[in-house]
Amino acid sequence: MEMENVSVKQDEVVSAPVLHQWASSVFERSGFRLNPYFTALHEGDMSLESFRISQRQFSYAVSYFARAMSALVFRIPQYGRRIDILHNVWEEHGEGLYSACHETSIRNFLRSIGAEVPSEDNVSLAPTWPGVRAFNNQVASACMLDEVEVGIACMGMIEYSFIWVSNAIARGVVARGWLASDERIWHYALHEDLDPKHAADFFVILEPQLDDPIKRHHIQQGMQLGCYAFNQLYRALWDGERYAGDQFVWPKS
Repeated sequence: MEMENVSVKQDEVVSAPVLHQWASSVFERSGFRLNPYFTALHEGDMSLESFRISQRQFSYAVSYFARAMSALVFRIPQYGRRIDILHNVWEEHGEGLYSACHETSIRNFLRSIGAEVPSEDNVSLAPTWPGVRAFNNQVASACMLDEVEVGIACMGMIEYSFIWVSNAIARGVVARGWLASDERIWHYALHEDLDPKHAADFFVILEPQLDDPIKRHHIQQGMQLGCYAFNQLYRALWDGERYAGDQFVWPKS
């Protein structure tokens, strides 16, 4: 499947050149471009209904992501390093506007493709597929329990990878005729614009710490973890329907 490279502005690369180079290398070596979810989307093997169901599941990861990021922020002791990530959290929440928050944008995307939109009530009772919950738990663990450099690098790598993912999703839904090219691709258009900056905000915190061999190791571990977890999330979204998800009927006890 031919797909554009991850697009990052030069000024964002300059702010953390080594980590952007590492991020590019980790992403290319991960096999993300061969992920069956995107192959199926672009080659016509994914039905619109399957796409709708998978994107509904993805919305549960979107809802959780900002919560994990919020926990990570307050583990960063230096105010100067913490402030840019805090601003990322603020942007995830629409800078205080409910209509602009990322949970709203993914819900708008679901509506635009005719998908059922999850209820905002009783979020903890959402019928989440195991692969989505596994991703949320990996992100939470990295942000709250692992070395802080692992958490920062993990989140930065997910933001970096989502630049490519946003492009792949946007191009896929247009190519399949599910949305017109002149329609606003809710959520994914937003992330194509924001995520290069968000990734750079994480990486710029870590770049000055690369001379410390222990921190360098933790950064490398976190970047690999972030790319692995995000890649596995989309693999889980591709085959997740076999878990029956929303429709699973538990045997009577």
